[in-house]
Amino acid sequence: MTAGPEPAISVVVPTKGRPRYLERCLAALGGAVSPAGGFETLVVDDSGGPEVERVAAAAPDGASVRVVRPRGTGPSAARNAGAFAAAGRHIAFTDDDTEPDRGWLAGLQRALDANPGCAAGGVTRNGARDDCAAEASQLVIAAVHAQFNRDPAAPRFFASYNVAFPAEEFRAIGGFDERFRYAEDRELCERWLASGHRFVHAPEALVLHMRRLTLRDFWRQHHGYGRGARAFRDARERGPQRRADPAGIQRALLDAVVHSDAPGGRLALAGYLALSQAATASGFAREALASRLRRSRAAAEAASSRADVS
Repeated sequence: MTAGPEPAISVVVPTKGRPRYLERCLAALGGAVSPAGGFETLVVDDSGGPEVERVAAAAPDGASVRVVRPRGTGPSAARNAGAFAAAGRHIAFTDDDTEPDRGWLAGLQRALDANPGCAAGGVTRNGARDDCAAEASQLVIAAVHAQFNRDPAAPRFFASYNVAFPAEEFRAIGGFDERFRYAEDRELCERWLASGHRFVHAPEALVLHMRRLTLRDFWRQHHGYGRGARAFRDARERGPQRRADPAGIQRALLDAVVHSDAPGGRLALAGYLALSQAATASGFAREALASRLRRSRAAAEAASSRADVS
């Protein structure tokens, strides 16, 4: 619930064509423990259709919902539209397929208040516990987070569905880079650190990922991760980058299989994890090819321009 013209936190929730998930997310926010100073929720309608207005209008009063429409499309543009329309001193990001815990915002706020100028990231778990694909996807995400955040005192990466920034500093570095449709959160995190800012853990800030995944959904998601990894690698102008250790990720995934109680059993989980790595490699290769083609076209156009001038 918002108190006064400047709430403590503005929550940005981009959405596109998932009204049932959005409804669950807003219901959870409506029941959240409000941080001191209150909060508002900005639902960013990234071509979600008329259902977005209906779901937003039916949200609990405690969620204090406003609907924002971005000028561009894609996750980066949607998140920026919400962030630059936000009134809060801090901006928290989550996705429409999450269910934030009642203490999520209060946990983020405590971490932010204790570390002025820092961004804070929380904990994410799989909420669709009977879905083996969703469980496998969350294990991959957790392994990647563990690699980038090996030093507990200096975390380097939090995904865009459970992270919060001081609003002024976030806007000062330009928000999300809208050229990125994948790995936009990784690019932002590296730029945040390069600008001299820090991240801190907010261990009490929990969100559950509720999305159930078909086989096609699973492949497309991890294919996108691969495309994002390659696009990020190609962005050399961003400066030094810390890369995850692929061997470390593989060890973490193997350990997860050994100790798993996932639905469908260990064999099914291992199959999904193997598929995730194949999809990621496929996406990486596709983006590498696309990058080479773009460079070739740019070189050809430059050569043609020089020929015309001469």
